[in-house]
Amino acid sequence: MRSKQELRLTAIEVYGGKCNRCPAALPACLDFHHVHGVGSYFRGAFGPKRHLLDVIKRVNTGVYELLCANCHRIEHAGIPWWEYRRMALENLEGNPPAISPLEVKG
Repeated sequence: MRSKQELRLTAIEVYGGKCNRCPAALPACLDFHHVHGVGSYFRGAFGPKRHLLDVIKRVNTGVYELLCANCHRIEHAGIPWWEYRRMALENLEGNPPAISPLEVKG
């Protein structure tokens, strides 16, 4: 039986090995986002190893998405990725963001 870490690295590889929204590729910083918001149910019902086997089995089904920790947190904050990208670019140019990330979620 493969270890949890081996299964996790296999799952990351199957999902492309990097964040789906940015170039982050460090395995320790990558998460599996449950697109339909049922992550805690699956982890609790399956346990960590069976959950990772489920992640691998469902590649290309739209159930899971590989995101880095930052993009995952942004997703759960309710900020659309294109809005976050716009705010980040404005910040790089030295302009204050047009809206606060706190205003997006409400």
